[in-house]
Amino acid sequence: AGAYAVPEEIKHIADKAFYNCDALTEITFVDDIDSFVELKEELSAVRNEVWARAKRHEFYGKSVVLKVKFSDFRQITRSKTLPTAIESGETLQTVSNELLDSIDLSNQKVRLIGLTIGNTPEPCSECIQLCFNFEEN
Repeated sequence: AGAYAVPEEIKHIADKAFYNCDALTEITFVDDIDSFVELKEELSAVRNEVWARAKRHEFYGKSVVLKVKFSDFRQITRSKTLPTAIESGETLQTVSNELLDSIDLSNQKVRLIGLTIGNTPEPCSECIQLCFNFEEN
């Protein structure tokens, strides 16, 4: 297997930065899911983790993005941007359920579901813009 050199300035990025200034959680299922009820339960678990991360980092964005990957590896996203930042788990629940309800899941199995809160109205003080030097030596 090949080895990759990690630049010193990004070795500890996880300790300093909130992932891309978004609150993101995804789950890949061991067995693909074809039950809408089961998918709603999994979305609830993902949503709880996203909300916990957002609160922990005091990150409140205006956009919610739902990502669904099917068993054939096709991937779709649905998003909604609100006029103000999401400041409650109930609002996140309502929006994420609306997004899931908007997807036609008939005759399709789901391999992965993910949820992201993004688009903060305030600059994120913990976010770091990475720069890479692509000049040849």
